[in-house]
Amino acid sequence: MKLDPFYLIVDSAAWIERLVPLG
Repeated sequence: MKLDPFYLIVDSAAWIERLVPLG
């Protein structure tokens, strides 16, 4: 399992979308 900065950013974005669904 590789933890890339880009992957972390994408994961954070997904979390935000799930926590605050704006469409």
